[in-house]
Amino acid sequence: MKLLQEQAEENLGMVMIFTLVSAAQEKLNEIVDQIKTRREEEKKQKEKEAEEAEKSERNVVDGKQLFETDHNLDTSDIQFLEEAGNSVEVDESLFQEMDDLELEDEEDDPDYNPVHLDSD
Repeated sequence: MKLLQEQAEENLGMVMIFTLVSAAQEKLNEIVDQIKTRREEEKKQKEKEAEEAEKSERNVVDGKQLFETDHNLDTSDIQFLEEAGNSVEVDESLFQEMDDLELEDEEDDPDYNPVHLDSD
């Protein structure tokens, strides 16, 4: 509207319908071009972001894959503890053989209830 008012003031006393319509059409074409350019830039930006996200997803390796590909990880925890001065020692007396454990016989257990399935 401001453009049309300026054009009308400049052309007072003359035939100005064509001039006003031409000025309005030119301004509208500029606005449409700006909108198109902005949409194209937004589309390119979205495509770029999607491509970057896709690349980063391809580069993500889960723990299992990392462990399978880097065999230094097999002993890395032990090396870390040794370097920190915390060596891991196992007290074998804490583990007993099955023969040394006092297990009740199944027949002596009052809760023991064998289920016999005949498959004849």
